[in-house]
Amino acid sequence: MRISLNFLIESLNLMLQSLSIKERRLWKRDRKTLNLSKIVASLFSESAFYIGLATFLLVTDHVQRPYLQFSPKRWGLITGLRGYLSSAFFTAGFKVVAPLFAVYVTWPVLGLPALVAVFPFLFGCAAQLAFETYLEKRGSSCWPLIPIIFEIYRLYQLSKAAHYIERLIFLMKDAPSSPELLERSGAMFGMVVTFQALGVLCLWSLLTFLLRLFPSRPVAENY
Repeated sequence: MRISLNFLIESLNLMLQSLSIKERRLWKRDRKTLNLSKIVASLFSESAFYIGLATFLLVTDHVQRPYLQFSPKRWGLITGLRGYLSSAFFTAGFKVVAPLFAVYVTWPVLGLPALVAVFPFLFGCAAQLAFETYLEKRGSSCWPLIPIIFEIYRLYQLSKAAHYIERLIFLMKDAPSSPELLERSGAMFGMVVTFQALGVLCLWSLLTFLLRLFPSRPVAENY
């Protein structure tokens, strides 16, 4: 009786292990498919956005250049206010450091999906710097459009990244409970929380810039 009971327990363990291996293989296959679709979709959408933005800025600059000139005083009105530069540098640094730190922490558990989720956001930060540098060299009066457009687009990027992580979580709904599954779920939850924090920070940066761009009338009359 004891031998048959031990045999039954061992059989159940083998069945659970085989199910776990099967679920792990299915998870890897579905994850690869989702990663590929995410990469292709991001490549096309990001390319379309940056090409469209570059075209829009060139046309806008060409149309309004005879009427509006680059105003260093207007830029000084924004950057000259106490605390704005330090706040801008802090938020810009946090937008870069937070996603990189999230990828570093979750890489042993998630691997490539963590990088796929944050790469469009990080690339957008570098693209904004490139656009701002180019417009500054040209002396274009379109410079206020760059922070506004990019902060709004970052909210869209973060929503897409959170949706991508949620789809990965959905793939694990039928997987048997295990320490590996719990660790992976915790890492994904941490990524979603990071995206939410970045979304709040981007919204705060947008509102702060708009308040500096359109100051009160007594302050604006000095420029």
